[in-house]
Amino acid sequence: MQSEAVEISLGLAQRATGTFTQTVERSSRRFMHAFNLPAASDINRILIHVASLERTVRTLNNNVDDLLREQQR
Repeated sequence: MQSEAVEISLGLAQRATGTFTQTVERSSRRFMHAFNLPAASDINRILIHVASLERTVRTLNNNVDDLLREQQR
């Protein structure tokens, strides 16, 4: 019975922490956008896009290198 109460308390605390974090992040994002600044979510989206572009460039680079090697044969 005691351990169940502890588990319920921990679950409620975790849920409250998540809700609080979401509220703070939402407020922070609105504040940053009000001053035309990028929020953390904007930067994360850009970093993901840059990583994707880097993978594409690496693949294209490898393809060009392979074609050049074939032509030299």
